[in-house]
Amino acid sequence: MKVTIHPSQLKGIIQAPASKSSMQRACAAALLSKGTSIIHNPGHSNDDKAAIEIIKALGATVEVNGEELIVNSSGVNPVADEINCGESGLSI
Repeated sequence: MKVTIHPSQLKGIIQAPASKSSMQRACAAALLSKGTSIIHNPGHSNDDKAAIEIIKALGATVEVNGEELIVNSSGVNPVADEINCGESGLSI
C-alpha cells in the first residue's frame, strides 16, 4: 500500500487530558480543604475514579457537573472501615 501525505494546516482547539497524578493530588487537596472545591477538566482513568471513590469514603461528597468535579468536604471523616484503592499505587 502506498500512501501520500500532503502538507496542510490544522485549525481548532484541543484540550489535553488531565494528568493522573495532578488529578489525585487535586482530590486529596479538596478533601483536606474544608468547604467547596471545583476541579476543572478532571481525568477519567481508573486511577482518577479510584481517587474520587477514596475521598468519598473519607467523607467528601462529589458531584459531576459537565467537565467539573464539585467536591464538598468538612475534612477527613472516614465513613467506611475499608477503602478500596483499586490498582492505583499512588492512591495507597
